[in-house]
Amino acid sequence: MAREGFDAKLQEVAYPKELVFHETLRRNVKRFPDRLAVVFQDNRYTYKEFNTKVNRLANALIGLGVKKGEKVALFGHNSDVWLMASYAASKVGAAFIPMNFRLVGPEVEYIVNHNDSVVLFIDHPLLDAIKDVRSNLDVRQIIVMRGEAPEGMLRFGELLASGSEEEPDVDVWEGDMAVLAQTGGTTGKPKGVVHSHRSVMDVVYQISFVHQYRETDRCLQVMPVYSSAALAYDAGATLFHGGTLFMYPLPPFDPMDVLKIISREKINHTTMAPIMLFFILAIPEEERAKYDVKSLRSLLSVGAPTEPDLRESALEYFGEIIYVEYSATEFGVATLLRPEEILKYPESCGRAALNMEVKIVDLEGKDLPRGEIGEVVVAGTLVSQGYYKNPEATDAAFHGRYMGIGDMGYMDEEGYVYIVDRKSDMVISGGMNIYPAEIEAVMIEHPKIMEVAVIGVPDDRWGESVKAVIILTPGEEVSEEAIIEWCKGKMASYRVPKSIDFAADFPRTPAGKVQKKVLREKYWEGYERKI
Repeated sequence: MAREGFDAKLQEVAYPKELVFHETLRRNVKRFPDRLAVVFQDNRYTYKEFNTKVNRLANALIGLGVKKGEKVALFGHNSDVWLMASYAASKVGAAFIPMNFRLVGPEVEYIVNHNDSVVLFIDHPLLDAIKDVRSNLDVRQIIVMRGEAPEGMLRFGELLASGSEEEPDVDVWEGDMAVLAQTGGTTGKPKGVVHSHRSVMDVVYQISFVHQYRETDRCLQVMPVYSSAALAYDAGATLFHGGTLFMYPLPPFDPMDVLKIISREKINHTTMAPIMLFFILAIPEEERAKYDVKSLRSLLSVGAPTEPDLRESALEYFGEIIYVEYSATEFGVATLLRPEEILKYPESCGRAALNMEVKIVDLEGKDLPRGEIGEVVVAGTLVSQGYYKNPEATDAAFHGRYMGIGDMGYMDEEGYVYIVDRKSDMVISGGMNIYPAEIEAVMIEHPKIMEVAVIGVPDDRWGESVKAVIILTPGEEVSEEAIIEWCKGKMASYRVPKSIDFAADFPRTPAGKVQKKVLREKYWEGYERKI
């Protein structure tokens, strides 16, 4: 009998519940039930109120037949109900799939079906995006957030009211899948990035420690809900501590409105893509001076390279609170550059972050000496378990316990990392990861296009913009404007090429493969960094 008890205790220690995403809500209800937890527009929830709604929704999902281990897709704008749905899925033991709210029907269809979603939460304004693919969606139920539900769908409010307030009786452990995040694919299809509760919560712990979160802190989430930064850095870290999360109603992003909220609500932490900083700092100085931003203790710049001039301007306005990082959906925060290091290392993305290891390897995965350019690879508990139903991509990304996503860089003698190029074709525009293969797969369907190569070219505002270089079918003619217009509606707006060049042929390898690196070179002449 004693032995059985000992084995049971060992199992409990081996598979603890401390690093389970939704457990932070339950624990904080016991600590301070009446503290303000979430604010979205006019809706304000204490920890007890928010957790009660999450419980109701989770139990309602169980009533719909959603089981532990299944998948729930979330397709919506920033909102309180989106956040409720993510925590409710977690309490059911289902992995939730955050989806970019700019996607169009075929893109939504692929993600929902490929990732075996059983339920789709969708914002009412996005119903038009799925109208032509609704019958193709392999889900048991579609739940409409923030609006009336068409026939055959459920309204969020009605579903919420049907569930019990009790904590769901589902045994969720830190090793279970928590999130199936989406990133682009080099073969034209998105990849699902698998994260366990432990890897998600390790990011939360890391961010909380590095940025010195306090129980009474107030955080403004302006990043889109589908981004890993919004999930872990803002919502996760704030609600883990027992602070108050202010959710910005993105889209659109209004830089003046963001400053008003920071000033009025005395915000302590926020995360922004560099393009958001750009828009804020583009506001005339006399207008910016009207707002008090001194309450901020940390502002994390993520999602794309932060140019030296932008870093310096941000420091001048916000003070010494700017953090720059190198991160990815696949491995969270890999490197971090602290405010006091910004000006000293203006081109670097920092040294290995807390509890992470970073190294540079060659094409065979062998370590390179300091100063030599190779692939940047990362190890640590934040790293994803791989790509869902894609063993080939998983194998290609891992070098032993280190994971890489194709970014090329070097490490100096002090251990600071510099990203200079990328091995893959990915484009980062305004903080959005864009995979050319996904665009090319659509554009090649144009009857006048014989071959197309999509690349990223320099853009002073967005970092990079999407350019398509096209070889037309012999005898055909078409304008740049006509092709761009044809692309609209067939892919998410941020993927639509901003410019088109026409070519007679592409630079190719002896095997005939397009050499995109060579194709990009003329556009990047005079730039030290190639991304």
